[in-house]
Amino acid sequence: MAKILLINPPMTQAELYSDYGAGAAVLAPLGLCYLASFLEKEGHTIKIIDGVAEKTSQNELKQRILEFNPDIIGITAMTVAYNRAVETAKFIKEFKPDSVLLLGGPHISSVPIKTFQEHDCFDIGVTGEGELTMKELTEYLEKRKFKNYKKDLKDIKGIIFRDDAGDIILMPRRELIKDLDSLPLPARHLLPDIELYNSLPIGGQKPNVASIIPSRGCPFQCVFCDQNVFGHKWRSFSAEYVIKEVEELVNKYGVNTIQIQDDLFTLKRDRVIRFCNLLLEKNIKIIWNLSSRVDSIDEEIAKLMKKVGCDIVYFGIESGDQEVLNKIKKKITLEQVIKTVKMIKKVGLRPSGSFIIGLPFDTKETIEKTIRFALSLPLDAVSFHIATPYPNTEFESIAANYGTLYTPDWSQYRGHPDEVMYTPEGISKEYLLNKQKEAYRRFYLRPRLIFTKILEIRDPRTFFNYIKGAFAVIRP
Repeated sequence: MAKILLINPPMTQAELYSDYGAGAAVLAPLGLCYLASFLEKEGHTIKIIDGVAEKTSQNELKQRILEFNPDIIGITAMTVAYNRAVETAKFIKEFKPDSVLLLGGPHISSVPIKTFQEHDCFDIGVTGEGELTMKELTEYLEKRKFKNYKKDLKDIKGIIFRDDAGDIILMPRRELIKDLDSLPLPARHLLPDIELYNSLPIGGQKPNVASIIPSRGCPFQCVFCDQNVFGHKWRSFSAEYVIKEVEELVNKYGVNTIQIQDDLFTLKRDRVIRFCNLLLEKNIKIIWNLSSRVDSIDEEIAKLMKKVGCDIVYFGIESGDQEVLNKIKKKITLEQVIKTVKMIKKVGLRPSGSFIIGLPFDTKETIEKTIRFALSLPLDAVSFHIATPYPNTEFESIAANYGTLYTPDWSQYRGHPDEVMYTPEGISKEYLLNKQKEAYRRFYLRPRLIFTKILEIRDPRTFFNYIKGAFAVIRP
């Protein structure tokens, strides 16, 4: 059996979120955890290094790699983390040149050929959903004792590599896993102390905090969204599987609050009802937050969710201009937003909204409409992201027709960049950065919101996170 090390490359909160990361949560790398548990089930020995949570230095990384002496080293990278992944890979190759070094995650899944053209520090890239590809790839490498393995790599779907002649070979994508319940629970036991992921208990909620991802893929076609890993076919874990994961988090890790990182959790109504009923039947006492589309939740479901501990519902609203919403293919209306947010507030849940400024069809007028629309809604919290043209999205393909697309600096591919990577026609980078900060100030520095946030404070950690967030908003 193989020894496999999985690495989430080291990044600071500032690198991930800019100034606005002062109080942001450190999220567990659940993609690596699912991959690890799947490979453990196959009998392999797995370790995870989460460089973000552990703030791993190069010396620490080197020591841990030499101690474990893995056969395979896999690095994951979102686009914003790609530069760090390259830096990490080059460093590893310096002291372990014979290692089989893999790259997986959203960035290489979006632009595999470009990635291999830019750098030669990765031996193999894994594109798309990784579990079945890693299983087959590991078995193949084992048979060849991790040496002279390139000849028959063309038999494996879902990878990219250079052959012995130096040519880049991109294999077809692997079929998606049909039954997600066949996957073991994510291997959180391989992560460092859960306290490292507990940096942001939201006001009025309790640590410890953990996140879960109950589905994969999205059937919607929003132009800005990156679906290059899991595709547009929506697949969900069953309510029973999700409850099993919740029980493990509560009983094994002492979790009190769960973030459901799934924009489509409410898409399948029967599953939501089953999940809520199982919480009742099993007497599971937790606080939980979720994301939802405004067109996939109704008052009956909202009341049931509130009854069993749901607290915050996040909505991707994106724009306050209906024409912009139509053009970005969001497939919602402003009337639906108003009705749903008010309903959520009415039943006692806390609505939160996410907005994007600087979209391809934005003007200064539509950006101002978006901010005013956010202010008009009874939202408890907001985020204002600057539109980012993620690679291999429709946004990227149309951007140049509606403004200026700048030479990519992958480290700036985040909602709160230091330097803007795209500007709509007639709008400058400086305008978008200033407008983003202005939007936060106009929303959060209202007396009503300040008073509400003060009432939410239950512990020193929440207080200091709010202070950090306030400085990020106020700072010029």
